[in-house]
Amino acid sequence: MPPDAEGRATHGRDQLQRLYREVLPRLLELPRDRGLSAPHFIDPPEEFWTARARIVVVGQQTDGWGTEGKTALHDGEGAGRVEDLMTSHRDFGLGVGLTRTPFWQATNTLSNELATEGAAVTVSNLAKMDQDGKQPDTDIMDRLLEMRILPRELEILRPDHVVFFVGPTRESVLRETFEESAPAWERPVVRFTLPGNVQATWSYHPGYLRRSGKWSVVDGIVQAIRDELEPTRQSAAGG
Repeated sequence: MPPDAEGRATHGRDQLQRLYREVLPRLLELPRDRGLSAPHFIDPPEEFWTARARIVVVGQQTDGWGTEGKTALHDGEGAGRVEDLMTSHRDFGLGVGLTRTPFWQATNTLSNELATEGAAVTVSNLAKMDQDGKQPDTDIMDRLLEMRILPRELEILRPDHVVFFVGPTRESVLRETFEESAPAWERPVVRFTLPGNVQATWSYHPGYLRRSGKWSVVDGIVQAIRDELEPTRQSAAGG
């Protein structure tokens, strides 16, 4: 990877563009009449690529991403379409205008609290598009999983930690996505390791954490990641 800050961001963005240009034709083969959103193609800001530690928060799926009253999945094709979708992610940031919703509140808590450790946060989703704001039907989901978009994104992003706010209802999808790396759901917070020795946390969706009075789980995840990053921070400070 290029050593300079601008080069790291450009290199990462180029890799993501190549991935999305590869999968877009297959996404466009999905049915036009099933209420599918635009695909969630991500474009982290430059500070993510240059951060001392990279954190990726993974949600369940989007909620009408890019639809705006039209069949967004089939609204344009080719490289320009990929760039437009990536720009939408970049402009949206960490939930611009939605920071009071549970998912974005939790994500911004991670971002704000871990910024002191030199960490930066970006967001992706287990299902890279939604169907009428919900997880796609099984036949659509199977085709999305075949493309392995999220695992390939993580290979490019090279995160230090991944937080899955998806809860036990997405256990089968998580296991299909990461195969033997994904553990069984046993408790509110499950720690495990992804390919490449990437540390990961799997917990409830923040909406459930808020409704059930278990918001302290988010604080616990922040502290666990902070403890995990502490040796790296001390090493950087020492030399």
